[in-house]
Amino acid sequence: MQDWGVGFINARRLATERTEKALESTVDKLDIQVEPLAKDTLQQRVYEQVAGLILDGGIAPGQLVTIQSLADSFGVSTMPVREAFASLE
Repeated sequence: MQDWGVGFINARRLATERTEKALESTVDKLDIQVEPLAKDTLQQRVYEQVAGLILDGGIAPGQLVTIQSLADSFGVSTMPVREAFASLE
């Protein structure tokens, strides 16, 4: 009985290596100038937005704000909002 899993894994690894080499050669040929990407996270961005809303009065003292409502407003999942709230405490 032949072990098809090992053959599949080896074929997949070979295909991945070929793809990576093709991408490397393509990237080497590009001569473009780009700005470095920001190293902040989605949680940091949400934190800054929420803190800004609190400080600027966009969220009033005592106003009921849910994680879900902020997540919907920002167009993100609830996790970065939850993490931002944890950072605010």
